[in-house]
Amino acid sequence: MAGVTDSPPWIRRSGDYATGPEAELVREVADSLDARVTWRWGPLEDHLAALERFEIDLVAGGLPEQTPWRHRVGLTRPWIGGERGGRVLAVPPGENGFLVMLERHIVARERRSESRVPDGP
Repeated sequence: MAGVTDSPPWIRRSGDYATGPEAELVREVADSLDARVTWRWGPLEDHLAALERFEIDLVAGGLPEQTPWRHRVGLTRPWIGGERGGRVLAVPPGENGFLVMLERHIVARERRSESRVPDGP
């Protein structure tokens, strides 16, 4: 189960489903695990507290890499950066295997993205 918060442009609510680049990333990870995403909508702080209690598997919602929760839950490397700062996904504390798998997926995604960038003039 993914705890999500409507956080444009990273992730947007569309009924019970999520859209946007962060939602796409979560779905790609789920597909690689042959799993289906269940979106649980609500406030980011509530989701992070539930994550800390191992009640959900992942939190997505434009979470900044410098979140005060960084000492209480696991955070991926930034999956996207930019002028607004890096955005990360959060996992339950101590879920190192899941975190490593997410990191590998993010790195592979970055490499695919870099290979599609056209050369300059």
